[in-house]
Amino acid sequence: MQGDTGPTGSQGEIGPTGLQGDTGPTGSQGETGPTGLQGDTGPTGLQGDTGPTGPQGDTGPTGSQGDTGPTGLQGDTGPTGPQGDIGPTGPQGDTGPTGLQGDTGPTGPQGDTGPTGPQGETGPTGDTGATGPEAITAFGGLYNDDVAVLQILDGISFTVPLPDVLASENVILGSNSITINSAGTYSVSFSIMPQSVSGTNIGLSVGVRVNGVLSAPELISTIVSSSMRATLTVNSIVSLSENDVLDLAILSPDDVFVELGPNINAILTVLRIGN
Repeated sequence: MQGDTGPTGSQGEIGPTGLQGDTGPTGSQGETGPTGLQGDTGPTGLQGDTGPTGPQGDTGPTGSQGDTGPTGLQGDTGPTGPQGDIGPTGPQGDTGPTGLQGDTGPTGPQGDTGPTGPQGETGPTGDTGATGPEAITAFGGLYNDDVAVLQILDGISFTVPLPDVLASENVILGSNSITINSAGTYSVSFSIMPQSVSGTNIGLSVGVRVNGVLSAPELISTIVSSSMRATLTVNSIVSLSENDVLDLAILSPDDVFVELGPNINAILTVLRIGN
């Protein structure tokens, strides 16, 4: 028979580790232990790629109207648009009041003269007018028909001799001169016919002096004379005063001799023709 178990001996040395045995079956899940303390947050990882855009969500309801903002600055005026078509003519308005009379326009050009009308009947004879003042008759003249040689010095007028008289009235016929008694308008005439002139191409001027002066161009005649016979004649109308003295003078820019031939070779006449 089995005897009693003796006392346990001392622990022997641990033997070498045996071979790993097969893993046993997994035991049932134990109860979850209590949550441990929150560990420190780890560093942020790298940004991941953006995911695809999700579908459009439904439009939310319209919000309430916000307050009107302040008015902005006036913008620049835009360019003028094209001219629109002309509208239809409106109805005729009432006639306005007559305006003020405008200034008279300039006179138009003279129209053509119309045809002469028929001769009117002769009117009654008018009363005889008052008698006018009696016209003053005045005339007279001098001439020369003697042969004479005139010595003309350079630029000095020489008096043409007129010793013979013609019929006269209201003038004084003197020695080579005519004095006017009544002022007025006179027809003054002279003529001189030199027989010969010393030299050729000699300039001669003959004129009527009034009170010793050759002052009236219309009473002077000039020619360029050769040694042949020449005639100078003037007939002009001038105004003369009472006591004016007229005579006939000849002059030349050269020293020459002028011969007056026989018969009438120089004449001077005056005739009053108006006041």
